[in-house]
Amino acid sequence: MRGKLGRPGSVTRRSDFAGPYSVWRYPGRGLRVTFRSTGSCRGVAAIATNRGNERTAAGIGVGSRRTTLRARLRGERCRTFRVPEPVRSCTLGTFLPGRAVTDFRFDSRLRVGSVLVGLVID
Repeated sequence: MRGKLGRPGSVTRRSDFAGPYSVWRYPGRGLRVTFRSTGSCRGVAAIATNRGNERTAAGIGVGSRRTTLRARLRGERCRTFRVPEPVRSCTLGTFLPGRAVTDFRFDSRLRVGSVLVGLVID
């Protein structure tokens, strides 16, 4: 990762139900990379962006409207989570251990505000 992106702006080390992990932030690039060192998901576990220059093959990325996402993608599941305040997202993929999932989070204008691609932890 460092060979391609250079030194991260910050590194945070934490632990959760699946064990220890590190988050490397590249603020100038709008990237956040999560690494896991235990379990079935060793290495890069997730990559998130909040910049509009990263797009899916269908042309969806930060700044895309929710209606455009729904028209161009197939198999997405959209929902609103009620965590302190509502969070709207659409997800592609299957929540099974070891499978990849892409999550599109929306801002208050119902435009994609961030995109995360990650592996489901078992």
